[in-house]
Amino acid sequence: MSLSVELDLDCLRAYMMESSALSLFLKPAWEILLNEVVSANGLSREKVWDFVPTVKKGDKLNGGDIIGTVQETKNIEQRILVPPNISGIVNEIKKGKFKV
Repeated sequence: MSLSVELDLDCLRAYMMESSALSLFLKPAWEILLNEVVSANGLSREKVWDFVPTVKKGDKLNGGDIIGTVQETKNIEQRILVPPNISGIVNEIKKGKFKV
């Protein structure tokens, strides 16, 4: 079983608006910012990403734990996280080059 998630702008908008008590104060600013974005390209399905795991088989994981990293650009390293409210034990994980 594998898991992948790609947030679109509607998901990002919902997360930013509802995720914290500060949303009451930030909501007007985020509405202005996010409503100005008309469209954005999703992740390329052709690009190959170099995934480096930070966990190993048998590790116990909980929501928010880092399972690996992907170097997006020279200066940006993306951390791949376990989704909230999910936990379990790693059965298999591989380092390598993968498409989304």
